[in-house]
Amino acid sequence: MTVRYTLYRFAMGLSLALGVAAGILWVRSYFVAESLGYMRRHAPMLSSWVNLASMRGLVGVQVVYRNKADWSDPRDTIIGHNQVDFHDPVMLGIVVPFRRSDASWLGFGTSYGSLWPGNFNFKLIVPTWFVVLVLMLGATFFWRRVKKLRLRMRPGFCPGCGYDVRASSDRCPECGRAIKDKIMAC
Repeated sequence: MTVRYTLYRFAMGLSLALGVAAGILWVRSYFVAESLGYMRRHAPMLSSWVNLASMRGLVGVQVVYRNKADWSDPRDTIIGHNQVDFHDPVMLGIVVPFRRSDASWLGFGTSYGSLWPGNFNFKLIVPTWFVVLVLMLGATFFWRRVKKLRLRMRPGFCPGCGYDVRASSDRCPECGRAIKDKIMAC
């Protein structure tokens, strides 16, 4: 097995697993809103965070750099997961950093800005179906590459183009590559 074949198989499996996980998240997002966040304190009143949230078929990423906010936790770095039911609008606004109306064009949306110099706030909203589609297309692409490489690795076939070279003498008639070991397939 070649390194390329192994990497393609790994990428195919990873893309397929992430696609299935995104599909499960897509269905789950209609029942509960959740977020996964990473927050880091820079100074006593400056903090930055990255928040990945899912709600009603949408996935949103929010990046805030050097915000004038502090939390009561004495730790400088916090990684957290929150989930909330849709019936609690106050907590929903805290857990999920975007509203459904922020996704203006087919479920896609973005916003960025700054409240003061040195601050940065960016939101990207993508429909979950798009994430699932991209990951499954990636898995399909890698599956086709694995299938093509597997055909080329069979004995009696050219490793360059996959042409049957069992009847050829010293070069592949399709691509011109030299045939090193002419192993006959049984």
